[in-house]
Amino acid sequence: MKKVFILVLFLFILFLTLLAAHPTAENEAGQNPPDLIPREVLFGNPVYGSLRLSSDGSSLAYLAPSNKGVMNIWVRPLEKSEA
Repeated sequence: MKKVFILVLFLFILFLTLLAAHPTAENEAGQNPPDLIPREVLFGNPVYGSLRLSSDGSSLAYLAPSNKGVMNIWVRPLEKSEA
């Protein structure tokens, strides 16, 4: 019984391996793969990042690219509003 189980398990694993190695119908048809994601999207500067609020809550500091694309630290005062 144990030998039969091992044989069935081996055949199942072999079947899965052969199935995974078989090329798909799309690749056989000669279709082009989808376009790659541009590097700028993956590794470019974020629009805003690393937001930090001052300890007294009066200003906000953050990283953002300048108009030349260089990351800078920006500090903006916050206006107090009535809640």
